Amino acid sequence: MQQYQVPLFIESEAMIFGPLTLLQFLILGAAGAIVLIALSITQSIIGTVAIGIIVGIPAFYLAMGRVNGEMVPKILIFSIKFRLAPKMALWQKAGEEGLSLKEVQRIFEERRKLIKTTKESRLKKIAWEVETGKR
Repeated sequence: MQQYQVPLFIESEAMIFGPLTLLQFLILGAAGAIVLIALSITQSIIGTVAIGIIVGIPAFYLAMGRVNGEMVPKILIFSIKFRLAPKMALWQKAGEEGLSLKEVQRIFEERRKLIKTTKESRLKKIAWEVETGKR
């Protein structure tokens, strides 16, 4: 019988830019572009560093963060799709009624009787005597 080699790690993304995937590179590149634009607009190192911190930390988390093994952008996309998707609410049909309290109590009493009879069953007693050899 001929054996086939099974490919491993097919769900991992290709590293394109050094240790970064394309998506990670684009996220960090966009954050870097925003910081460079802020530097050209403000002409201040302090303002640029402040904007860099405000933009850089979330961008780094988006690029490198993982939640239960999944990348954060994928989780965000799924959550947005879930929020925007139409929801269906299911209700009971009109006229259907649940059990009354008396019916529920009667069912519990029947179960208690059944459990009580199985606990004191002669079959269990005989099985115990057969297993242990004692009477």
